[in-house]
Order: sequence, then C-alpha cells, then structure tokens
Amino acid sequence: MIASDSVDIKLGKASELKADAVINCAGKDIGRRIRDLNEGRGADIVLITAPTIQAVRDAVDCAEKGGTIIQFGGSGPAESVSIVPYHFLVSELSYFGAYSSSPSTPT
Repeated sequence: MIASDSVDIKLGKASELKADAVINCAGKDIGRRIRDLNEGRGADIVLITAPTIQAVRDAVDCAEKGGTIIQFGGSGPAESVSIVPYHFLVSELSYFGAYSSSPSTPT
C-alpha cells in the first residue's frame, strides 16, 4: 500500500501503520512516483479521500490499466473535472463514488 498526502503528519501515521511507501504529493507528479515505486505499474485500486478536484485528476494518473478508482472524499457540488472517455475505455478504468451520511444530510 502506498499512501499519498500533502500533510507530513498524516504520512508519518501511514508509515507507522506499515504503509509500504509514503509520498508527499504537494507539487509532485504523483502518477510517475507511484510507477517508480511499483516496478513501472500504476495502482490497481486508488482511494480518493481528499476533498479536491486535483485529487481526482491525480487518481486517474495513478491508476493502472484495469484499475479501480473510488472517490470517498467529496468535492464541492459545483466543482467539475474533465475526463477523456477514450482513456477510460482503453485503460479499462472503473470509477465509483462512495458516500455515506445521515438521512438528514442533503445530497
């Protein structure tokens, strides 16, 4: 498991919990760093927990062919990201949202 964050204290906790590697993603080409650490392969599963559009873009760059991207961290309701459908098609990427809230939370 490779953990990525821009907050060093969170990366320290990931190391403490036995992550195989940690990457401070601030201003970095995270997809290339993942591949450098993983024998040229991207990630099979990418969990997005940061509530930013950049995290979604980074997740697409990090995913290996046939990979799965799961977005748990919510971005703003008016934010959007552009995708290249051809990339998702030929890379056979899957993208899922996972949202949990109380029944009174608006969607």
